[in-house]
Amino acid sequence: MHRVLTLILLAGCTTKEGDTSSTKATSEACSHGADPQIVAGHGELSYEEFDEGVNTKVELIHGPQGGFHSTIAVRAQHLGLLTAYHIRLVGTIEGVEMGWGTPYSQFRCNYQAGAQEYTGGLLIWDAQPEDLHGKAANVDITVLDPTEESAEGGPTVVAQDSAEFTIWDPTLEN
Repeated sequence: MHRVLTLILLAGCTTKEGDTSSTKATSEACSHGADPQIVAGHGELSYEEFDEGVNTKVELIHGPQGGFHSTIAVRAQHLGLLTAYHIRLVGTIEGVEMGWGTPYSQFRCNYQAGAQEYTGGLLIWDAQPEDLHGKAANVDITVLDPTEESAEGGPTVVAQDSAEFTIWDPTLEN
């Protein structure tokens, strides 16, 4: 029985000889290109879409140092995988900037998704959980390349995106 199950599972892993369509699509999405693009998301270990827009609940994390943050992720195409980017995060609630974060990281290729990803970005809020729970928030994400200088003398902006979500604190649920 064990051998039959193994053969069935292995049969699902085969591909047609010479079929490179998925390999080609993945390598194109993960290769450096002239028109980099990003999509805002959330997640500590994996990228999750803001699939319900402002109604997407993103957990408010109580950090070990006493701060509070939301975990932001970014899905991208055509960034340089060997470049360590500044990923600027700005969080607003009702038009007021209340959260920030500037991780410095490389993107990795998620072969299964056919895209580049960064996960676990800390959008640190300058407010207490009671003032954040249930609020609609917006995150603006800017990816900057510190190896290329802009006309203003700072790092070059590579791509930008923003998304709305709802801050959810499970410790404040009744």
